[in-house]
Amino acid sequence: MAAELPQSGSTALFAPELFLANQRAARYGLALGLTTVALLVRWLINPVLGDLGPFLSVYAAVTLAAVYLGAGPATLTALIGLLGSGRWFLLQGQLKLERSDLAYSAGFLLVSGIIILLAERSRRALLQVEAARQTLEEKVDERTRELQVALANLQAEIKVRAEAEEARRRISARMLNIQDEERRRIARELHDSIGQTLAALKMTISTLSKMTSAAAQPSPAISKCWDDVNALIDEAIRETRTISHLLHPPMLDELGFAASASWYITGFARRSGIEVNVELPEEQLRFTESMDLTLFRVLQECLTNILRHSGSKKAEVRLDIAGQEVVLSVRDYGKGMSRDQIQKFVTSGTDVGVGLGGMRERVRDLGGKIELQNPGTGTTVKVTLPLVTATPKAPERIKTPTSGLAAQA
Repeated sequence: MAAELPQSGSTALFAPELFLANQRAARYGLALGLTTVALLVRWLINPVLGDLGPFLSVYAAVTLAAVYLGAGPATLTALIGLLGSGRWFLLQGQLKLERSDLAYSAGFLLVSGIIILLAERSRRALLQVEAARQTLEEKVDERTRELQVALANLQAEIKVRAEAEEARRRISARMLNIQDEERRRIARELHDSIGQTLAALKMTISTLSKMTSAAAQPSPAISKCWDDVNALIDEAIRETRTISHLLHPPMLDELGFAASASWYITGFARRSGIEVNVELPEEQLRFTESMDLTLFRVLQECLTNILRHSGSKKAEVRLDIAGQEVVLSVRDYGKGMSRDQIQKFVTSGTDVGVGLGGMRERVRDLGGKIELQNPGTGTTVKVTLPLVTATPKAPERIKTPTSGLAAQA
């Protein structure tokens, strides 16, 4: 029992580790000194006690030795204490032991033996408890270190995932911006290139038709052919203009979201046959360019999804200004989305297609949020953005063209 173990408050009373455990001679020397002190104390109080309790101080010495020095030193203390007490306090100079003296001695040895035995058993039991506690603490420390390592790894992984998510979000936002710029460029090219070419073609066909009519009397079949060609060119001009405006409506930059939304919804209702009820605020605030574009793309995607997937013949579009927030709501009355799909969209953004994912990224990029709701019939898409107004720009004066796409529209 020589190993040094930490003592807890519950075991300090019984001193599970021996004092000077690795120095046996020192412990026996201390036991001898303790016995001497006990006999000296008994000698000092002998005038008071007389022959009463001759082993009183020796009992205390035996107890201390048994608790702090061990069984061997405690036994030595008991034997020397017995001899000293018997010599000076029992016999008191007599040479013959009486029966009562023998009884005192036997009782002393019995009690001392019990004290030594109990102290040793208590020490051994407490040593086992200390060893078990130390083992448990080592296991707890080891498990704690493992958990700390696991926590550090988890935090590192969370940080890496957060950085990856942020990088993905930035890339997605950048891709959406590039897509918008490309749409703007294609719309401009359609208007400035193909549109102007079609307009020039229409004027050329008109000139040829007049020249043919002036040269000779055309047959009804030739006249009908010219009319068909003109009608096809007009249709191509209208389709080009529609595609150009759908890619990027020019009035979005000039008049803002409200006017663009009204124009788009009117054309959508005419093309799709879906009745769309619109509620816009009376005060026509101008938002920033990015907010106008985000709201318009959300409106486009929602109405396109209604046309493709919901089967609804009716839709509602509502724009509200609530404090410092702009709320755009689009609702249909068709098949709707299941609650499981909505939950997956809320938790992971999956199972809803690319369109809603793009909407989510656009809205997040502006610090807003998007909600999908299932009111029982159909689906409601609710987008909330922080209100940021822009300084209104004075619209440019547009000259009425005498030729080109706008003149032929």
